[in-house]
Amino acid sequence: MEVEGKKVRNGSTVGPYVEGSTFVLECKSSGGRPAPEVTWWNGTKPLPVKTTVLPEGNGTYFVTSTARFVLSRWDLGGKVECRVRSNASSHPVHQWIKLDIHGNYVSSL
Repeated sequence: MEVEGKKVRNGSTVGPYVEGSTFVLECKSSGGRPAPEVTWWNGTKPLPVKTTVLPEGNGTYFVTSTARFVLSRWDLGGKVECRVRSNASSHPVHQWIKLDIHGNYVSSL
């Protein structure tokens, strides 16, 4: 799992990020036959993703799922999760991170 192009550990808290900034997540899976389904979720809500599927040459596939969204105060402490469904496992594989977001405050003096 990658956040802004950097690998992160499962269960990590990432940030702090500023409310209103664009956030990019990537989740990758390889070796699936057929290609695994890789999705992103924000709590119980699926995130829109761009999915790239590439053949690995031995009948298996490499899948990258990229989610890009604008952070809001409602994402603070949210659990963003990558789920991989594959014929190789009877249960989906889950990896997740928590988001640390700072408000974008404007002061009037």
